Amino acid sequence: MGQDAREEIDVVTAGGNYGWDCREGSLTVDASLRSSACDSLTDSDFTAPLTEYGHDLGESVTGGYVYRGTRLAALTGRYVFGDFISGRIWAYDRGSDERELLVDTGLSISTFGTDDAGNLYIGDYGSGALYRLSP
Repeated sequence: MGQDAREEIDVVTAGGNYGWDCREGSLTVDASLRSSACDSLTDSDFTAPLTEYGHDLGESVTGGYVYRGTRLAALTGRYVFGDFISGRIWAYDRGSDERELLVDTGLSISTFGTDDAGNLYIGDYGSGALYRLSP
């Protein structure tokens, strides 16, 4: 999750430095807005995000799941996530490093979940409703 300009998806590892408060995604935070500790760090000190997007596409990333279901074969193995503010849902393919917009829902996406069959569900904060992602 970003602050003023970017939203990002990371794979968290022990000891990883994801840039807070020095970076937002791949962007360096203005010196007047970051701690002085950032000044001694270089690009190699940070773990880059898997994918990121600007606030023109959304302002609050909602983490999702790698799709393991059978109903949407084209999504198998892709990380599906959304944005609380924009209502957009994307699928990220780590192998090709491509992010695809799946749908602009208009929902306030607050959570994702799965069932035993690997189907993916989306929770809407505004209505409290739960939706299954389907073709």
